[in-house]
Amino acid sequence: MPNPLSDEIAKTTVELTELENQRNKYRAEMETLGLFSWPSMAASREKYPEKFLYLEDLDRRVEIVRQKIMSLQLASINKVSEDLNQNVQTLNESTKSLEKTTTKLVRSSTRIEYLTMVVVLATISSIAIALIQINIYYSVAVSLAGLIALMRLWQKIGKHPAFKTREAENKSE
Repeated sequence: MPNPLSDEIAKTTVELTELENQRNKYRAEMETLGLFSWPSMAASREKYPEKFLYLEDLDRRVEIVRQKIMSLQLASINKVSEDLNQNVQTLNESTKSLEKTTTKLVRSSTRIEYLTMVVVLATISSIAIALIQINIYYSVAVSLAGLIALMRLWQKIGKHPAFKTREAENKSE
């Protein structure tokens, strides 16, 4: 999207260049006539007041256009700063949203990992039950190992931040 301030700055710069060229050309003509020589400058001002007034008018117009360019450049900088600020805010909001999504994903992943361990322990328990028919000692050993693993898992789950309750999260904040 074209920036109207940039277009206006470009037009005003062209205008300034034309005015400066016009002023410099007029000043050169006056210097050629010897109107700026030191001893006769006061007399030249009295003899050719319209030439000096026109040169002063050109100087004044050049300064006005320069001030207009500076104002346009400041407005352009302000616009760019506002756009940058808005983009930074959008980026910040996106980052926060991504952080929340990542946190949810990590929680879900951790829960899936623990639930998979529960399934594995349930499988071990069913194997232990099936082993009762073959050898009761193997069944007891597998059941104890499964029970110990299950207790460690529940102990680990209780301490893991992914399994914090909403009340516990609110208290920590």
